[in-house]
Amino acid sequence: PSSWTRTSVASLLTGVLPGRHKVYDRLDVLSDGLPTLQSFLQNVGYYTTAWSSNPNILPMWGFARGFDEFVDIGSYAWAKNKADSNEVFTLVEKAVLADVALPRMFYIHLMDAHAPYTPPAKLLATVKANASLLEKFPVAVGQPDVAEVWFSYQRYVAEVSDLDEQIGAFLDFLKGAGLYDSSLILVV
Repeated sequence: PSSWTRTSVASLLTGVLPGRHKVYDRLDVLSDGLPTLQSFLQNVGYYTTAWSSNPNILPMWGFARGFDEFVDIGSYAWAKNKADSNEVFTLVEKAVLADVALPRMFYIHLMDAHAPYTPPAKLLATVKANASLLEKFPVAVGQPDVAEVWFSYQRYVAEVSDLDEQIGAFLDFLKGAGLYDSSLILVV
């Protein structure tokens, strides 16, 4: 419903469009009056936890409501040192193994595919060596003033590749823990 995080996550967690939740701008806070998915699940016996490294969905913006636990993973430092999904998934995996008997809802908000792009060197080299990426880039690479955009594009693609690997590893972890088949997993 929006091109930026706070408005989109407000819709994701409430199920209503921005015209109803009114979270549009930098200072807007999610209203206590709107029911959330996590509140509903909490009321029917789920233990709800959020992990986020994004400063736009911190408790101060109303996003902790309905979560039994809200774990901020470096959101205040994201512009210089954002948390990698590997770091986030390591914390989530520990929580998964802590008590498998409870019904649980986990919300995991990752920042890997968001600037600043700092992919692993190995993946960046793989991306740079992939000639087919030139075909997908919307501008001829040799044009003036395109070098910086091309530089960012390569890093973005490498970040997305890394994120894909990390999500795959987490799904493998759930399978190994015997939890995958009984889980509902949404990736947005």
